[in-house]
Amino acid sequence: MIRQPEDKTDPASQDNNGRSQHHYLNKQGRPIISAASLRKLPVQNRDGRDLGVLKDLMIETERGTAAYAILLFENDKSFALPFTALDIDLEAKKIYIDIQHEVFSQGTGMEVPEEV
Repeated sequence: MIRQPEDKTDPASQDNNGRSQHHYLNKQGRPIISAASLRKLPVQNRDGRDLGVLKDLMIETERGTAAYAILLFENDKSFALPFTALDIDLEAKKIYIDIQHEVFSQGTGMEVPEEV
């Protein structure tokens, strides 16, 4: 889910053409955001505990959708998260997930594909 900033008329959050600097709406009025905008955003669980940062998004090329996000946990291990598990707060510039810290601290992580 992508939470939009409450005050869409705030001039500080708009570019010179009056468009939001953070997100756009598709033809159906649903928010869309660039992958580059999400990279390095802090990720927290619902208890407010820092888990790391969003390292990257993996795109399913046939459908053109985000397959999963890669969490870089405490600059140590990487984990794949379903994109639908992310609660993206554009105003706070944070991502929230409903997973406890211990799941990641006790997990082994994964190998992350090299950048192309």
